[in-house]
Amino acid sequence: MSKILVLGAGPAAIVSALLLKREGHEVEVIGRLRRQPILEGASQRVVEGFQRVGCHEALQVVGPRWQRGSAWAGQFSEANGEHVVERSLLDAALLDDLERAGISFLPSAVASCE
Repeated sequence: MSKILVLGAGPAAIVSALLLKREGHEVEVIGRLRRQPILEGASQRVVEGFQRVGCHEALQVVGPRWQRGSAWAGQFSEANGEHVVERSLLDAALLDDLERAGISFLPSAVASCE
């Protein structure tokens, strides 16, 4: 079993840490959380990734899918859509998923790495 340090606290870092833990590695995450609430879009692929990895807490804060569409020359067609998420709530939920998986999180910024 390897000891692995994941730098970052965003969805990609958290999912990577969960997958590494699932593969039997000892994982720790260091990162900084967002301080201000911000609305962001998450694609259906992000939601499906959270489902595959078991990010149950994160899935609870992902909003419903908003469908995009366009109207041109009297014709309306649907396009892709995305889920709206309040990012600070998502980050907190992802940390809950980390804790449930037994992965420690150190809230800090990384100044340098050797």
